[in-house]
Amino acid sequence: MSNKNEFYHTKNLNSPLDYALKKRTEPIIDIVTRAIERKNVLLAYQPIVHSKKPFEASVLRRLNSYNG
Repeated sequence: MSNKNEFYHTKNLNSPLDYALKKRTEPIIDIVTRAIERKNVLLAYQPIVHSKKPFEASVLRRLNSYNG
């Protein structure tokens, strides 16, 4: 069963995060390294305003890749 609705038909998983962690077959560092090598990432800045001194957090976002 390999489709978008597979999570909803899988028992004993509490959340989509549990499902994603179970389906991941390689270490996260390898996924990130490959994404950087393929230039399949974005650097995003997110303003953090709910603090005494507002600032920006930087986040590395990996773009979805359907070719592996």
